[in-house]
Amino acid sequence: MTTLGTDAQVITSKNTSINSSKLPAVYNKIDWDALMIDWMVQNGGENPIGIILDYGCGRYTQHIQDFVNSKGFYYIGFDPYWNKIDFMNEIDQISKINGGGLVAVICSNVLNVIPWWTGVKRVSSLVHYLGYQAHNRYFITVYEGNKSGIGQETKKDCWQWNKTLDHYLFTSQDDIKKGVITNINVKNLLK
Repeated sequence: MTTLGTDAQVITSKNTSINSSKLPAVYNKIDWDALMIDWMVQNGGENPIGIILDYGCGRYTQHIQDFVNSKGFYYIGFDPYWNKIDFMNEIDQISKINGGGLVAVICSNVLNVIPWWTGVKRVSSLVHYLGYQAHNRYFITVYEGNKSGIGQETKKDCWQWNKTLDHYLFTSQDDIKKGVITNINVKNLLK
């Protein structure tokens, strides 16, 4: 957490979570059948429990969990304000059941609301690190706001960077397809 502005107000952006029933757009951009095939090929034709980690899932996740489960995967949502769990321990415990593991990491509209750029880079690095463990399967989206590149508090305790998607490309392996940042080697997993 950091302070921004002349009044030294602390901005957490925890109240930017708004999708109480609507699926975040990134979930409709992933080719779930292709992802399942990729996962099964990785596991020698078998289908152990595959975990989708939603990093920065927000407050409302039941509809997301239901959707991911309907695609044959196990959903874990982590959020520092709304669902602060030890997701690494949970992934480890679930993986022990039948040799499953992390299939993909999703980070939807998180980086754009972190009110300090060092924090944006830190979270991006973690998502990439986890994504590499999932065979480079990570999917990152951001809300670009007014695209001015000028960060601002949009309402009480809510931050928006207003940066275009290309500002969030932090590794040479990142690429953009259909408004989603992913690894260049798994772009085929997007519709």
